[in-house]
Amino acid sequence: MKLNLKTICLGAFASCTLAACDLDTTPTTSLDTSAVFQSTDNADAVLRGVWYYMFNSGSTYASVGLNSLLINDDFGGSDVVRARSYGFSSSYSLTNGFSRGEYNGVMWDIMYTAINNCNAVIANIDHVEGDGSEKNRIKGQALATRGYAYMMLASHYSFSIEKDPDAVCVPIWLEPSDYDSALHGIPASSVSEVYAQALSDLKD
Repeated sequence: MKLNLKTICLGAFASCTLAACDLDTTPTTSLDTSAVFQSTDNADAVLRGVWYYMFNSGSTYASVGLNSLLINDDFGGSDVVRARSYGFSSSYSLTNGFSRGEYNGVMWDIMYTAINNCNAVIANIDHVEGDGSEKNRIKGQALATRGYAYMMLASHYSFSIEKDPDAVCVPIWLEPSDYDSALHGIPASSVSEVYAQALSDLKD
């Protein structure tokens, strides 16, 4: 009887392990680019997602999207007073620009996530089905959003362009990136190059 019980348990275990061989590996939280950019409605949804992420993402109560960063920028001036118990303490010591605190990480994440998604829209919008004027509108808004993001990065991660136009600033990504390309990265551009790219995007 013991042999039969062991055989039954072993058989049940083997059948459970074999059942896992036919699992669906398609991700449930993302889509392939080819599946997304099939229509202008989908491309517009990506763009709306960019804005939603910029204004609503955050890691704590102190960093709820772009508005929290813009409000914190005001704390560097002498005309705004805030309670010391609220987040982003680097705003008090005016070390936002060179500290490694949460403020800089949140800014980097928000802006480069927006830039990457705008790059995907810009790279694919000309090939989707839909009205030409609608495609131009979507592409123009993606360029303007990317330009704004680069303007924010240039003003937060480098010296003033008037002080040193060749100062190291941030990388300029103009193509959609994936995990591997982001992992290897690209060199940072000068502050004048970043502003030039931002202005080019805003004018296009």
